[in-house]
Amino acid sequence: MSPVVVLMGLLVLAYFGSMLVGGRAIRGFGLPSGTEFVLLGIFVGPHFMGFVTRSGLASFEPLVAFALTWLGLTIGLHYGVVGDRRISKKRLLAGLGLATLTLAITGGVTAAVAFVVTPYRGNQLAVLALGCAAASTETTRHAVRWVTERYGASGPLSQLVADVSEADDAIPIGALAILAVLVPQSDAVVLPLPAWVLGLGTVAAGGVIGATCAALVDIEPRTSQRWGIVLGSLLLAGGISLRLGLSAVTTAFVMGIVASALASTRAVLARMVATSERAVMLPSLFLAGAYVSWPSSPALVGVVAAGFIARVLAKLFMARLLTRGEEAERAPRVSLGLGLLPAGVLTMTVGLACALRFPGPVGDTILALAAVNAAVGEVIGPAMLRRAMKLAGEIPVSAAMTPLPVPSRVRAQAARRPRVLRGRP
Repeated sequence: MSPVVVLMGLLVLAYFGSMLVGGRAIRGFGLPSGTEFVLLGIFVGPHFMGFVTRSGLASFEPLVAFALTWLGLTIGLHYGVVGDRRISKKRLLAGLGLATLTLAITGGVTAAVAFVVTPYRGNQLAVLALGCAAASTETTRHAVRWVTERYGASGPLSQLVADVSEADDAIPIGALAILAVLVPQSDAVVLPLPAWVLGLGTVAAGGVIGATCAALVDIEPRTSQRWGIVLGSLLLAGGISLRLGLSAVTTAFVMGIVASALASTRAVLARMVATSERAVMLPSLFLAGAYVSWPSSPALVGVVAAGFIARVLAKLFMARLLTRGEEAERAPRVSLGLGLLPAGVLTMTVGLACALRFPGPVGDTILALAAVNAAVGEVIGPAMLRRAMKLAGEIPVSAAMTPLPVPSRVRAQAARRPRVLRGRP
């Protein structure tokens, strides 16, 4: 298939798909995290139907790199905020700590299995283990929002899960910065600096560009010009990172955090960029699915299986820690642990970034594990999270009788219609 045709399809997907998985997903159309677009990409990709070829995908790599960078910016702009409420420092630290624990468990298990069944050692083993761990850390906020808004869940457990799912994004994105400096990029400018200095340089670059972006946005009242400032800042951040062999996603994430913290118009900036999140997310999920290549080696298949099992165990342990407090003591631990499995766009972003940065069996294995986490988490996670909240008494009984909430505008239209009484003319 011609790359031009694929590009037109991506534009159509960005237009219609953003409406399908936006507010309509909560009302019954589309999956919570948009995983159907990953499956669609796998279906039409080079390893199944072959409508999209490997050479065609290679022509989209600059577009994919910018899309992943843009997603990093959107995550950074709303990081630490659930709705209009900012997460408390205690919840933020708890989410970061639990995500780090999940990263350590999955990374340790993956490294041990890969050390036994594969010939990888040194940096290759470290990249494989850390990449698989980063692709297994997220609990996507989209699935949590889908359950809470669709079924009207409210209470301590719902708020706790929403806060934790928002706070854990920083850990896999930070892991991308470490992965980028472990193995130097062949076509990048080589800086004679230690890896830890380059990692700090990733954060510093994002901070400086984010502060500059915030200052320029504050002095420009026109929305059209603000878009130019944000796009220009993001292109500068991504270009510098890619040229120096750093993680563009991490740089954009830090840029978003700093811009949101320093800009006096942070709410306007966040709302402005949020309108484009779905339009970028869905084509990115489709392309990530098209890039998925199942490992041909049985040893690497075993690594994928070990990484997934370790993720399930880590989430169950994470649920046990979450339910130790009095505010969540009524929550069933197994259901809550399985309810933390949903993985969405961040997981696929990590997998696709690793597949592009480390082409070959290692990158393909990380992306395959990310796809497995997203697909299985989509099937199991929302139902188990709903069950946990229902048993905790946070889902009203009426939600079971009206599983598809009627939009407010439809209720308003129905209220304005004249009522016809039976038996009267």
